[in-house]
Amino acid sequence: MSSSMVSVHSVKVAASNYLHGVDLSPIDRAWEFAVQVHQEQKHFSGELYLLHLQEVARNIFLENCICSIFKKLLRLLPRCILI
Repeated sequence: MSSSMVSVHSVKVAASNYLHGVDLSPIDRAWEFAVQVHQEQKHFSGELYLLHLQEVARNIFLENCICSIFKKLLRLLPRCILI
């Protein structure tokens, strides 16, 4: 798989669903830099390193979403107990 087949699109779609009205162009610039630096690099698993970067970004985003939801639930919990 070539680096041109690896895309940051899925990360940007996920971010846009969570970060409403935020300029996502820094994600594009960071991705372009990563492609320049890591284009032919392989992860120890054998896949393109860019795929690894994409998965890590997606996992961090999902973890932050889950933490945000969990924090909101913890704030609501005392109110639910009192009802």
